[in-house]
Amino acid sequence: MDKDTKELIEKILHEIAEDIISRFNKGELKNKIGLFSGKAGISLFMFYNGRYFENERYKEYAKHILEDVFNDINNDSLLPTYCNGLAGVGWAVNHLAENGFIEKESLEVLKDFDIYLYDSMIAYSRSGNFDFLHGATGIAFYFTQRFRENENIAGYLNEYIEELKKHTIFDDENNSAKIESTVLDENEKSKKVYNLSLSHGMSSIIIILCRIAGISQDYKINCLSLIEKFTNYIIENKNTTRDNKLSFFPSYIEIDGSVKKERSRLAWCYGDIGNGFAFLNACKLIKDKAVYKDNYIEIFDSLSVRTDAKDQLINDSGICHGSSGINVISNVLSNIFQIEKYESLVDHWQDVTLSYYSNKGNDLEGFSMRTKDGYEYELGILNGTAGVGLSFLSNLDKINLNWTDMLLIN
Repeated sequence: MDKDTKELIEKILHEIAEDIISRFNKGELKNKIGLFSGKAGISLFMFYNGRYFENERYKEYAKHILEDVFNDINNDSLLPTYCNGLAGVGWAVNHLAENGFIEKESLEVLKDFDIYLYDSMIAYSRSGNFDFLHGATGIAFYFTQRFRENENIAGYLNEYIEELKKHTIFDDENNSAKIESTVLDENEKSKKVYNLSLSHGMSSIIIILCRIAGISQDYKINCLSLIEKFTNYIIENKNTTRDNKLSFFPSYIEIDGSVKKERSRLAWCYGDIGNGFAFLNACKLIKDKAVYKDNYIEIFDSLSVRTDAKDQLINDSGICHGSSGINVISNVLSNIFQIEKYESLVDHWQDVTLSYYSNKGNDLEGFSMRTKDGYEYELGILNGTAGVGLSFLSNLDKINLNWTDMLLIN
């Protein structure tokens, strides 16, 4: 990174931090506790930003924002989900304590979370909601962090697996399995599909099962068959035709088995990248499955030619489905595989992200999220400036990529 680019990124990071402080002081962040959409995630960005700049003011505001999360919780802001609620807050507290941002004693508060989150996870599971962001799988991910601290977690995770099995549709002939999920159709109405994505579908379930399998041999035995069968289902639905700039896998399969949209966007939330990380995790556990390795290598290699933002349906800067998300993913891949081409992709997607800022006259509004009604300015990690800021910080300080674990890509 050249000196001018570094100075520009540092200027932007200061602007994001000051904007967050200003809006926090005005009370604009009330009742938004979430990791991905609210104060827990914004606090995490402020901690990392304060550490990078050695800025005590940023660190103090990070603490104030995190304290305000618990003020809201004490006032009954108790949504349980990983994206917007207590499971994500719990992940953030655990991460901040493990990485030296807050005292280890802070973990005591999570004991009060666990029973409520267990009840919520089981309720979601019994209703068939295994969504990562908004259902049982995100809460199960939180519990994979807690198993050393709470002796009941082993039982919680076993119940998650058993409920998952009850809702899974097995295909013994093809040694595969699938599970129903919900998406919004073109009329914004929900419909059932077989979702392959990282944010809401089978890719995240595979990764969480791999995490659970890594806890103990008993878990591994219970999880391996599910991991293999879900992974096989995704692979058997690989697109039959594509050019080298389009996706290998669809976003989802219709309940009748048809694929209406074979093309999926280049993004963290939906598309090939999430499938690639699912295959990578499965490959580490199931060593004799060369097909898993072949597929993740094929997916990650394709990023070198999938670089045109508009062709890849990238219309904003966010982590979820924008350029900074691909920047972070490229950084993680560079760290995992130590291959120079991924470092070149970091530079490319960093420049694309910076272009949104410069095209708006060097204004943070350039980092607004694209919606069906226009652009909307947000502060959160998934679609807002905190996420863009963390992406830039990962380019400036490549050692500090621990936070990417929240996205299931670490």
